[in-house]
Amino acid sequence: MMHLLLSLLSVRRWTCLAIVSLIVGGVVWPFGAYASGSPVVSSHPRILLTPSIKAQLLAKKNANDPMWLALKAEADALVMYSILQYKYATRTQEPDNTIFYDYQGSGWYDAAMPLALAFQMTGDTKYSDKLLALADEMLRAQSDPANNPPNGRPPLQPDNYYPTRYLGPVIAIIFDWCYDQLGATRKAQLVSLMNAYFDDLRANAYQANDHADGNYFGGHLAAAAFMGYASYGDNSRAQEMIDYARLRFDGTPSNLVDPSNVPETNFAQLFEGGYKPDIALGWNGPNITTAPFKGGFDFQGWAYGTGNYVRIIDYLLVVKSATGEDLVAQHSSWFSQILRAQKHALLPNHFEIDPMGDWGGNFGDVIIRSLPIRIAYVLAGTPDGPGAQHFASAEIAAHSPYPDFYDSVYQKYFQPSPWENFYFTDMTRPSEELTLPPYYTGFGPAYPQAGQINGALPYFIMRSDWGTNATWASLSMGAAYYDDHQHHDAGSFSIKHGNDYLLIDASNWKGDAGSIGIVGSSTEADATAAANTLWLNDFGDFQNDYYLYSGGQGFWGKDEIVADEQNDTYSYVRGDLSTAYNRSADPADQVGRPIEYFYRSFLYLRSANLFISYDQVKAKNSTNPLGQYHKHIRWHFPTQPAINGKRVQVSQGASRLYLDTLLPSSASITAIDESHNPDPCDGSVAGCTPYDNWFNNSGTWRIEVKDSNNPLFIPFLTVIQVGDNSAPAMNTTLLNSLDSKMVGAQISQPNGQINIVFFNNQSGQVPTPLTNTSYNFSGPDTAIHTLMGVVPNAKYAVSFANSAVTVVQDNSGNFTASPAGVLQFTVNSNGGGGGGPTSFTLTVSKSGTGSGKVTSSLPGIDCGPHCSFSYANNTVVTLKATPDANATFDGWSGACTNTTGDCAVTMDAAKSVTASFTLIVGTTCPGVTVSVSPSSVTYKPTDRKPARKAIRLTLLNKSGASRTVTEISALPGALFTIVSISPTLGRAIPNGRRLTFTVRTQRGAGLAQATASPPYFSVSLDCGLLPQTNSLLSPVPLSVNELRLELKSGQLFLQAEGAGIASVRLQLFTLGGRIVVDKTNEENSLTLSVEDNKALLPNGIYLYVVSVRGQKGELLRSEVRKIVVIR
Repeated sequence: MMHLLLSLLSVRRWTCLAIVSLIVGGVVWPFGAYASGSPVVSSHPRILLTPSIKAQLLAKKNANDPMWLALKAEADALVMYSILQYKYATRTQEPDNTIFYDYQGSGWYDAAMPLALAFQMTGDTKYSDKLLALADEMLRAQSDPANNPPNGRPPLQPDNYYPTRYLGPVIAIIFDWCYDQLGATRKAQLVSLMNAYFDDLRANAYQANDHADGNYFGGHLAAAAFMGYASYGDNSRAQEMIDYARLRFDGTPSNLVDPSNVPETNFAQLFEGGYKPDIALGWNGPNITTAPFKGGFDFQGWAYGTGNYVRIIDYLLVVKSATGEDLVAQHSSWFSQILRAQKHALLPNHFEIDPMGDWGGNFGDVIIRSLPIRIAYVLAGTPDGPGAQHFASAEIAAHSPYPDFYDSVYQKYFQPSPWENFYFTDMTRPSEELTLPPYYTGFGPAYPQAGQINGALPYFIMRSDWGTNATWASLSMGAAYYDDHQHHDAGSFSIKHGNDYLLIDASNWKGDAGSIGIVGSSTEADATAAANTLWLNDFGDFQNDYYLYSGGQGFWGKDEIVADEQNDTYSYVRGDLSTAYNRSADPADQVGRPIEYFYRSFLYLRSANLFISYDQVKAKNSTNPLGQYHKHIRWHFPTQPAINGKRVQVSQGASRLYLDTLLPSSASITAIDESHNPDPCDGSVAGCTPYDNWFNNSGTWRIEVKDSNNPLFIPFLTVIQVGDNSAPAMNTTLLNSLDSKMVGAQISQPNGQINIVFFNNQSGQVPTPLTNTSYNFSGPDTAIHTLMGVVPNAKYAVSFANSAVTVVQDNSGNFTASPAGVLQFTVNSNGGGGGGPTSFTLTVSKSGTGSGKVTSSLPGIDCGPHCSFSYANNTVVTLKATPDANATFDGWSGACTNTTGDCAVTMDAAKSVTASFTLIVGTTCPGVTVSVSPSSVTYKPTDRKPARKAIRLTLLNKSGASRTVTEISALPGALFTIVSISPTLGRAIPNGRRLTFTVRTQRGAGLAQATASPPYFSVSLDCGLLPQTNSLLSPVPLSVNELRLELKSGQLFLQAEGAGIASVRLQLFTLGGRIVVDKTNEENSLTLSVEDNKALLPNGIYLYVVSVRGQKGELLRSEVRKIVVIR
């Protein structure tokens, strides 16, 4: 069983005063030497609940909010479960209909939270009684001889104290939220158990005092804080726990914390600076400090990292609810960074997420929505609040797009649990998409020259555009190592196009070659051998030959970025990755390192969808009898590549990748099936035996690119083209400048676009910036030239004569290099540079009474949602207009003026194009009528808050044929804007049926009060524009005579008999309380397929609730009932 639920955290601040003691009720309370800030409130509950928060939740509960119903259903099921005793030897058992411990205590946590919240919302002691029984089991399990040495271990200790993240919050929530039900004896026992937990974890737990970046460290922080705040007033050691947690959060000292429990680092340093990578912690290591979480990326990845961030957020919320101190507001910039990092990390299908770091279990890198809903919660009321709300509620896939990745798994393990949804989600918050460029990093500055940086990870994300068929890539250029679950992947990058991975990290690939790669087992191999970077074999002369070091990289690198820059036109990074191959922190030890240097320069050209990698690799001379050290570049693929000379082709799903190796000139390319991985054997040692463990074999393929002569210095130049699987290949030619100071390629694409790319290939970590160079060129003047390694921010003059381009630094030149030393230009036939900017924005708009869509031949325009994009100078973009079924395309205006056909735009300046669509005249959809409700809508916005109202629009189709609703829009001059429409447009209305839309509208903050009247909207169908009407719904009072839910012929059929029925809703839950079906139909009946091949509803017993909505808005809801599904 897979467990992905994430837990919580907490903290506090302090000053040093004289130690004083106060005795209250026999408990000794130390004052003075502890975290300052607001005092802990005396009342209970105080963990995550305040009177205000509870009142808001009670309002949701009293309104029978669906999130409350899901929570209550889960709690009601849990009440009926027995509690399985914890026995160390059998702790992984998970019997049905029981509250069990597994996984690592998460089973207790998963039960405690819904039960506790249900108790707080209802006061029904059936919930608290079950929690008290769970508390008694925690007490029993601690002292059971079967759970103590030599027979076993108590519940806190398995897996190096991983369970602290669950057990601390569980015992705290029970103590705090059921405080009045505990009784004096049980209170004292639970305080004693909390203290025992605390002493055990602080003395013995993994990462108790080090690696504040780790998920263990965060779990211990959470446990201490929850227990401290919960037991304050009843526990003389509560303040010590609070201070222990706060010390780990931001380093605030306390005399209550034993010196042996003072950690080396704290969490705040991860964002603010002062954090040391492993090389700085090693003997004689350099004094380096960083801020590896700055920008929002956690190198553990979005599985372990999500859990870590969730616990920190919950901890901060506990501090606020227990004391009033608002650490959330103090650190809101962190959450804005996390929002941006996760939004950029979300892959084009809005389902998968960046696979960086480790992903355990049998289901892989899919976004876990528990973090986005918390980010929306803590950023509410800030400038990023609407963007966070939109991301959490509207930008993440509602269902799995893959049959192999069961939607039931996605709903159960990757969606928020019912208690999380009920507590954190609020669909009434302002929501608006956060507009971001198609690239992101937290790293800077642009030209550090391997020197001072801002401390962030040198981690870069880029994409061609924000569409669902976009190309997405990530680049890891950091050599520094910090903690578990981080990969030794300095220099590696990954690529995905639409739904298809094309260039991958082999360690995270789940399943066989050719699969979607996120279902099945993976190696979780952190070693370099699984990455797309330099692989080294020094025959054991220097490197550690343990399999975790396979490929050469270790724990002792430091980040040395030479230049980095991302903009609408390109992403460029150059880094020195040599130290990733260090054996220790001591500089003196590196004298024997077999790699003298490894520099990688990376370029992504966005409009061309090209990736170019230039590597400079030099090994030290070997005296080993086996010869010179073996070295090659590895590229990993999701399926078997086809090799034709120096070209490799990979086709996966609807996508294709071409990879051309231009250097080394004597390149040898070999394909390896990694399901039978020969590592570490490369033919150098006779009788070598491959690693025989889970680590080595994955369902992937790789190629190894090496120089067949294996000289000490090898340059590698690789060009990668990505596109649809029907895309023809590029043509590539190796180029050298006439002064031999630059090497690069001419890349000609099938659409006629030509790119000239040059890298500074002089020696050194920071090669001397070029002040002048020249090279032969005979292509068109529309070709885009990109030169890397020139003087940053300097002006250059470009001349073109006798088939040669000359570039010279000149203060009067018409081209300016970028801050990272990139010069981009075109040349013209008059002998000079093309002049001006190298990229321009194309903006598309639509006009007319009709509707339609505009798309572009190159990635970028899908208008639709994406109506502008920046293209390189002189790029030819072809626009295509497609009218909807009830409209015609009339022609273009702006940069194009043709009235038929496609529009070709040459991007030599910023340009705008308008496509005009006209509604088909005379098709007024006879037989289709529209009515609206209510008869008027009054908006009362305030200066800071908009006013929102819902309007119901009902269409009755008696036209004799099925009709499809294509558009609902506010009338010209409307007093409101439309926020959302439910159900979504594109719905068909069968003949003789009606369909009701709920249109949520808004009048902006700061506007005057106003009242709107029908008809409110214009409505278009596939048969034309409906006449505007003031018809109002004439509601009939609701009465329900009979409700039937039956399973027949593979379908669930719900029928409501009565009058005035506007809609019916079916909610189906597992006995564990997880919602598996929530469907509404704007009729008096509903049909739902439950065939096995739909992977929707397995055989079993389910709980269900039926809701019937009347035409006047009345709501009738059935009691919770059971249904048995058997096929």
